[in-house]
Amino acid sequence: MSFTEAINFFLAACPGPSMAQAGLHVAALQAVKGIPGLDPKGSVTPERGESDAGSYLWSARQIGDRLNSSAEYLTRTAGKHGYSFARALRWIRFLHAMALLAEGCRVETVAYRLGFSDIAGWSRFTKRLVGRSPRQLPKVPLEIWIRKAVDDVFFGVPASREPRDRGTKVRK
Repeated sequence: MSFTEAINFFLAACPGPSMAQAGLHVAALQAVKGIPGLDPKGSVTPERGESDAGSYLWSARQIGDRLNSSAEYLTRTAGKHGYSFARALRWIRFLHAMALLAEGCRVETVAYRLGFSDIAGWSRFTKRLVGRSPRQLPKVPLEIWIRKAVDDVFFGVPASREPRDRGTKVRK
């Protein structure tokens, strides 16, 4: 399954409004070298040390500028619909990273392509979002991460809090 097919589950879960939905589409489907379907040149060969940091859209302000809207409007209207626009953007960035890693990109390349100034920034970002460092992340299909993103952004179930089986004890 391609990234564009997989990310549609996340995009379809967005409750609105239409401008915020458009913003998430812009962020999720932007050109990212190394992700099939999003790669501007069609190449999936990772190149060490290559930096696309200036072109990656990761903030509400950048998305607002692209849509001729404001970050405040996107943030406020998403909040009225029950989710954080900024958190949705963080998850999209994380999902791009997981797709790049699945394609064989080196961690340094992932960090720079997604606008981080260094690997430490990528590591801090990951710890804040999912509660684990990049090295501690399980190797699971992208679809699993997308479901976690939907749960966290649109249903308020943080990814760092995994559901636990507490048994089936019946209280009397």
